[in-house]
Amino acid sequence: MRHSRILIAAGFMAMMAGSQMARADFVYSATVNAVNTFGQADPGTTPPPGSTGSVSVDIGHGNTLLYTSNFPPPAASGTIVDIPGGSDITFGHVSFLPSAADNTVTDYAVNFNYQVTIKDLTSGQSGTVSYAGRESGTVTGGPANGTGINSTFLFAVSPAQLSLGSLVYHFTADAPSPPGSVGGVQTDGAFAMNVSTTTALVPEPGSIVLLGTGLTGVGLMARRRMRKAQAMTAR
Repeated sequence: MRHSRILIAAGFMAMMAGSQMARADFVYSATVNAVNTFGQADPGTTPPPGSTGSVSVDIGHGNTLLYTSNFPPPAASGTIVDIPGGSDITFGHVSFLPSAADNTVTDYAVNFNYQVTIKDLTSGQSGTVSYAGRESGTVTGGPANGTGINSTFLFAVSPAQLSLGSLVYHFTADAPSPPGSVGGVQTDGAFAMNVSTTTALVPEPGSIVLLGTGLTGVGLMARRRMRKAQAMTAR
């Protein structure tokens, strides 16, 4: 019995040692959709995935928010490799385009939904993560020195992880940075999330054989003890 236990333990240790540390090697792209709620209460839903590129949303009195996906574009994003501590990826921007003349103070609320596709280049497998939420606040257009915008975000990422090939990708939503306008100079906001990976344990063939040998030994010992007990009972 002791020898069988040793074999089982050795099998598990070999399985652990045989698990390979695959590197995180992936690219990403995104689509976006956004809907203005025109200052009404959040309906509790977010728009479905939409366009690759940008979506322009009228937020009242000649002011516009421009939600951009695929930033940077997939062709320019390159490959992200070896992310043991996680990597922040930026997949979208939001820009404030103020009215040129109307300086009416306007409340606004916009629901947005980014669909970020992660492709693991080692396995060729891909999956989609939803980064959705709501941007709301107060906006003022008008002359260049009077434009401004205040933004508050609600946001979440789902699912929290994807299994792609030998890796499990983990996703954490980063707080968006808001768009702005100072002295007539507009600045973009950004949408990003943190991506990290863990490696699934994949036993090597030799490890499986060793573990099977240990289990077989346990079975043989059990049968031997049972026969011995039956023989003593029959006497």
